Amino acid sequence: MTQVNQGASFASEVLSANLSFFTVITLIDITQTGNHTDDSQNNFETLINGISLRCQPVVFNNPVKTAVADVTLDYTFGADFTGAQDVWVWKFCTEHPQALSVAMLETELDQFPIIDVASKFAVDVMTTSGTAKNIYFIENDLL
Repeated sequence: MTQVNQGASFASEVLSANLSFFTVITLIDITQTGNHTDDSQNNFETLINGISLRCQPVVFNNPVKTAVADVTLDYTFGADFTGAQDVWVWKFCTEHPQALSVAMLETELDQFPIIDVASKFAVDVMTTSGTAKNIYFIENDLL
């Protein structure tokens, strides 16, 4: 029996070009489940849709969740978040290097709506700065 996956994003692309690589690090549950009715899948797709306003991101991997004992040691989230936290890391690239930058991502994705799966945010939005910063971006030279 063939399983139909209706619109869920997942890793699998073929490309060749001058690529720009980015890493997304977030406290927002962006787990890729393949179920378009799942809240975390919807958060992942919201992130992809936000990036897609500038260019089409190439999804290289599914977001990876890590349980972190003290989020202040290795990450730069807002001061509202301390101690043990789940952190999701996702990498993508774009074939158009000038179409996207960290500054553009921070500006355009700030206050994008999300579904607060774990009920840990004051408001249900991506926040890219300040004490409530729950997502940030890094541009990488290599994947």
